[in-house]
Amino acid sequence: MRATITATARSPQDAAIVAVAVALGEDLDATISGDAVSRVFIFDCEARNLIGTFVLPFFGEPSALAVMLAPKPLIIAARYYEWGVGAFDLAGNLAWHRKDLKKASSILPIANHPAKPRVAVELEKLASRFLNAADGREAAFPAIGASNIHCSPDGRLGFCLARKKMMLISLETKQALFSLPTERDIDSVGFSPTALLLSWRDWNGTAKGSHMECVDFSGRALWKVDFPREWYGHLYWDNANAKWLSVGSHYRHIGGDELAVICPESGAMELRPLPLFDLHGVYPCNGESQFIAGGSLMLHQGCRILRVPSLELVLDLIPIFEAGGVPPHR
Repeated sequence: MRATITATARSPQDAAIVAVAVALGEDLDATISGDAVSRVFIFDCEARNLIGTFVLPFFGEPSALAVMLAPKPLIIAARYYEWGVGAFDLAGNLAWHRKDLKKASSILPIANHPAKPRVAVELEKLASRFLNAADGREAAFPAIGASNIHCSPDGRLGFCLARKKMMLISLETKQALFSLPTERDIDSVGFSPTALLLSWRDWNGTAKGSHMECVDFSGRALWKVDFPREWYGHLYWDNANAKWLSVGSHYRHIGGDELAVICPESGAMELRPLPLFDLHGVYPCNGESQFIAGGSLMLHQGCRILRVPSLELVLDLIPIFEAGGVPPHR
């Protein structure tokens, strides 16, 4: 049985719940061309249990996927152009559906927003939408025309791009803490108790021109470093050890990823090779890596749960994918 990972969900950082969308079947061409459907698997990584699975109601890979646990567990999925954005319970029952949001490229869960749980839906070449997680209705964000919205884990601060500026806003007072001019999009944003870590990627396929920059909450630059690898995805503040974490990889091929432990004072990186593993016929096309459970666990390439920082294998998801059944093809 061939399994192709079509999306990995963004999860609340303090949660140990992950969701992965997988197209199952022998016909890889059908998956790549959008003629297959994806089954979503939801795991409780601390209990090492599969807690839900269902088939998405559209053909082709999801353009975005997210986990929201409050006010009730929901999987929020998007399909570019054709379907829009919708939320499902763990059995796959549709809770709400926004057919009008046709260009969603990412969904960020904001579990601890001061008012109520929200999701930020990034739309290509359009302002982001800020939605109530429970019903999908529009909610207000303090900056007009904001895109690339990211929020701190405690829900107090919101980062965004608006009118060629990058802004940090208090979601409690609605006041801007800083507003600085920028000409570049930002790939990833991480929050520590006192600073932001930002990453830019140069899309020419090299590390040249790609870097991380750390700024405090007034916008003052603390340090800036170039990428030693082509791509650094999820940026995460490990509160227990007072270090930044990320995963460095070559986006053009599989394998050779490294855990980056980043000094908050200087940006100096300690790089730890992630163990290679047998994919057993799984193609991690969109198998991104992220930190969960307060930084104590990592979902690596959508296939495995590793303990951080030891990189011990906690749960191999591939056998569970392979036992999940074969969704129909068009």
